[in-house]
Amino acid sequence: MDLTLTNDPRGHTAMIETMFSIPLIRIKCDRWLYKKNKLLDLIPHQDMDIGDETVISNYQGANNLTGSITDILSSELDQVRHQLGSDAQIVRSWFESADNNMFHPPHTHGHGGWSAVLFVDYDPSVHTSTIFVSPFNHFINGLQLQY
Repeated sequence: MDLTLTNDPRGHTAMIETMFSIPLIRIKCDRWLYKKNKLLDLIPHQDMDIGDETVISNYQGANNLTGSITDILSSELDQVRHQLGSDAQIVRSWFESADNNMFHPPHTHGHGGWSAVLFVDYDPSVHTSTIFVSPFNHFINGLQLQY
């Protein structure tokens, strides 16, 4: 957002500019039903466990499946590469499953690179989506910014 105010009696121009931004790439998967079934077949259900949070996760088991996940999502990765104008690859992957009232606490993935979320079996009438928390608060009221 840029805002220019030009009615200053001294002839000065005040301008509000955006100093920082957080980019987001949103992609719709093509051939979703096919890809969804391929991804669901990969999930190692027997290795899923409740960890420090109250969701059922597999943090290690999916990493050996990163190549398969990359193959399944190759056209989506091509879209990311196009948007970024550079290479994009899946470096780590994991699966998570949650039932009613389960919770995955806010956390960061550090600096550098991108984080991605793919909802494989998501029903908006039952599930809530990921909430992204800004690394800085609202510039006027100091409240936490969420997306």
